[in-house]
Amino acid sequence: MMTSSISIKLHSAYPRDVGLGRIRLPLTNMKKLGISKGDVVEIIGKKKSVATCYPLHSSEKKKQVARVDSITRFNCGSKENESVTIKKIKTNTAVWIHLEPLIPVPQIDPRYINDCFNGVSFLKSDKIMIPYFDDTLSFKISKTYPDGPVTICNDTTFVMSYWDYSNERKTEQSGWTKQRIDEMEYMQ
Repeated sequence: MMTSSISIKLHSAYPRDVGLGRIRLPLTNMKKLGISKGDVVEIIGKKKSVATCYPLHSSEKKKQVARVDSITRFNCGSKENESVTIKKIKTNTAVWIHLEPLIPVPQIDPRYINDCFNGVSFLKSDKIMIPYFDDTLSFKISKTYPDGPVTICNDTTFVMSYWDYSNERKTEQSGWTKQRIDEMEYMQ
C-alpha cells in the first residue's frame, strides 16, 4: 500500500555518502512511498530540505532509520535520532543558482562547483560545503531559478557573491568581527 509520507528517525550517513545530498531508507519504506533509487524526497524537520534517495545496505534492511549526513540534517533543522517526515517530490532542473559565502572564500571556478554537485538536489537556503584542496568552502544557496527544489545538471550556472567587508550583515552572519576576518586574511 502506497502512502504520501512517512515518519522516520535520522541516523548518521555512511562515510561514502557525506556531502553528496543522499538519504538512505529501508526498501520497505521506499516501496510505501512509491520511490526507487535516485528519486528525490523532501525531508521535513523544523525546516525543509531535499535529498536523493538510495536504499540502506542489506545488512541494515530491517532497521527503520534514515541515514543522512550532518549537512542535510542541518538543512532540515533536525538532529541525529530525531524524527522527520519524508515524502516524494518532483524537482526542476536548475538553470542557475546564486551562492553566498558563509565565510571569506577565494575566487573559485563555477564549473568546479558544478562538477561537485552534478545530479544533487537543493532548496533555496540550503547550506552546501565544497571540497577545496585540504579544506572546505561553505556557501548558502540564496536564490534558485526556477524556484522550489532544483537538481544540478551540466548546464546549471552558478553565480557567486564574494565577501564584502563593508557589508555588516555578512560579518554578523559569520559571528566574526571585521578585525577577526582581517586577521584571517592576513594569515593566508
